Amino acid sequence: MIPVPTANTSSLVFVDLLVVPGGVTVVGPGDVLLDFDASMQIAIPLGAGPIGTFQIVATQFLWNGAPLIDTAFSGIAPAQADLFNTIAYCLRMRSLVPSPGPGVYPLSVQWLVQDATCNAQTFANNGNLSIQTVN
Repeated sequence: MIPVPTANTSSLVFVDLLVVPGGVTVVGPGDVLLDFDASMQIAIPLGAGPIGTFQIVATQFLWNGAPLIDTAFSGIAPAQADLFNTIAYCLRMRSLVPSPGPGVYPLSVQWLVQDATCNAQTFANNGNLSIQTVN
């Protein structure tokens, strides 16, 4: 298990949120299960967009240089924000890598926001990336 770091982004393209140091080492046959969860907060500028326009944060796994098919999306409406125009929530994403074979595989969790005027943020140790083998 790797804890989620403190990070923030306003990027409209996927950027690394968490990188597995040295990659994932697979030593035998079997599938690899990736499980990511994080407490996130998104800040929406006051007056940003029409009320009811959803602001989206998306996350994906980048395995061996390619995105996996499973992408998690979280959407919030500016009208739902609190006094500070922020919303906090938990995001969870899982993916199964079928029989990658022995080797070392680079892995990262990436994220983006739909609107660059928003800022998505995570907080240290409020979530983790779990990597398990499945036979």
